[in-house]
Amino acid sequence: MAYATIEDVERSWREVAAFERERFEQTLEDAALWLDGQCEASGVDPSGVQTEVLRMLSVNLVRRMVGELDPTGSDPQLTTYTDQTSQWSVPARVGGDFYLTKGERVLLGVGRGRAGFSA
Repeated sequence: MAYATIEDVERSWREVAAFERERFEQTLEDAALWLDGQCEASGVDPSGVQTEVLRMLSVNLVRRMVGELDPTGSDPQLTTYTDQTSQWSVPARVGGDFYLTKGERVLLGVGRGRAGFSA
């Protein structure tokens, strides 16, 4: 079960186009499983973490996965999609890894040390 919804992503970041919805929903599910794994590996019960923290972290993970929260600070490459009624520009980066920043690790309660990366 995902900790955030498409509507949370849209409130926090940008509108999710119809063709992106399925990918975003799956990435939100994956983010929840990954967060649960980070908690389990650190001996933290995810049910003890505030719902809002899990929601915010899920949205941040999705944003990083699609390239918006780029830690290098480089300008994003955009891809433009057009159909009969509209046009979207989205980050061209195909994907990345899930990871938590030091501050996010503190919020999640998973301890100190290096940021956790996905395999």
